[in-house]
Amino acid sequence: MSRTIVTRSNNPTTSPLADSPALPGNHVADGYQTQFLKLMPIEVISAYITIDGLLRGSILPSTNPAIYIWLLWVVFILLAIINPFYLRYVTKVSSWRQIGLSAGAFVIYIISLGGPFALIGLDEAIIRLIGSILIPIYTLIALIVMNR
Repeated sequence: MSRTIVTRSNNPTTSPLADSPALPGNHVADGYQTQFLKLMPIEVISAYITIDGLLRGSILPSTNPAIYIWLLWVVFILLAIINPFYLRYVTKVSSWRQIGLSAGAFVIYIISLGGPFALIGLDEAIIRLIGSILIPIYTLIALIVMNR
């Protein structure tokens, strides 16, 4: 299964007014659930969760919190930069719209986990709550953008 989202609107040989979702070459337009799954950059989120767990389990949070905070931000920024390249060149996603929406999803998922955002002075529970509220809202908006 390709990671590129297939919609009626991104296939030039299919009319967006057609009643059937069937696309040429026996491809079927992805349903919303499949589109949602393809928008989640799960590999990059998993990489962040793994590195975050390693850092939290290390002695850094208690012995050198400044380096711990710095490392969390560096890991987040590096993975945010790597994410579009990973989607484009490894998973072969060609739609820049999808890549951009997946990049936004990465940021929101990291906010929902707390991530380095939990260290900016607000209560970590508030940061996670905000991220958790943003996930369904962002998902609805992203699916609308993908299917316009």
